[in-house]
Amino acid sequence: MGSTNILLVLSLLLAGTSLLASSANRKVKVAAVTLFSLLFLAAKSYDAHLTSMGYHDIDTQYNRILVYQSVEDGTGRMTQVMVTGPKAQQSAMYLDDPVDVALPYTKFYNLASHFKPDMKRVLMLGGGGYSFPKYMLKHYPDVHLDVVEIDPQVTMLARKFFHLRDDQRLSIVHQDARTFLNRTEQTYDVILGDTFNSDYAVPFHVSTVETVRRIYDRLADDGVVVVNILAAIEGDKGRFLRAEYATFKAVFPQVYLYPVSYPKSGMSWQNVMLVALKSSRPAPLTSSDPELDELLRHRWLKPVAADVPPLTDDYAPVDRYITTLR
Repeated sequence: MGSTNILLVLSLLLAGTSLLASSANRKVKVAAVTLFSLLFLAAKSYDAHLTSMGYHDIDTQYNRILVYQSVEDGTGRMTQVMVTGPKAQQSAMYLDDPVDVALPYTKFYNLASHFKPDMKRVLMLGGGGYSFPKYMLKHYPDVHLDVVEIDPQVTMLARKFFHLRDDQRLSIVHQDARTFLNRTEQTYDVILGDTFNSDYAVPFHVSTVETVRRIYDRLADDGVVVVNILAAIEGDKGRFLRAEYATFKAVFPQVYLYPVSYPKSGMSWQNVMLVALKSSRPAPLTSSDPELDELLRHRWLKPVAADVPPLTDDYAPVDRYITTLR
């Protein structure tokens, strides 16, 4: 039914029960029932009006999702956005170019092509509006992409509102990311991470060292991981990121951070892309490609404080860490 409808029905039932139990006369009760009915119909009518204006409010098994059109700051370009949390856009698509990536952090997934230029098999954990999968299918014709998205209705919305189309090089699995990693025996050149419960909460069970070891095992010998994290690097707002950094450092020989919006500011809350390399062979940290080199220049050069332990299945206080994010 969805949480909104559940609240409405419960409210009507409670109001009806109160009327039945009250000592008011029949006319008062009839008037109250009429008022409640009119308010319910007005609410449903307003929802229908919003839908006709392009504002969609959907309850799924896992999320409350809003889909609506917006305007990009700075450029004025029209976008279609998907929101699952109160303070950020989880996915966005340009209406005049549905395949181009609209949110800045998604461009940083291209770092995978720098560290693994011959990638053929890619796994993405978290689908959302399928922004980068669409982009990858267009710009990397040799890549086969598996996307694991826990919520089938998110995929349905991506097909309906974000121009997701079937492709023989795209496989979609509706499953929890940790479950998929535990069960699959497929080897990947690249694994991309973009799993969130809300606009900044990463599910704790996909952030632990046990999960990272499974990611390591599913990578080719020279494979690369690129994970999106929303946090600061320094201060209280960076505790989760530092814990996740320590977690990957416990498994991978090379781990780098790439702050997206403020590459020199460790205190700023922002998208930070964590890149982990399975090989211990030194990797090039510059590129002759101007676009890739611009991304690589965002690399965090200062030391990352080792003041929080790695996350494990026995100790993963992710919720406590993220309460200080904003």
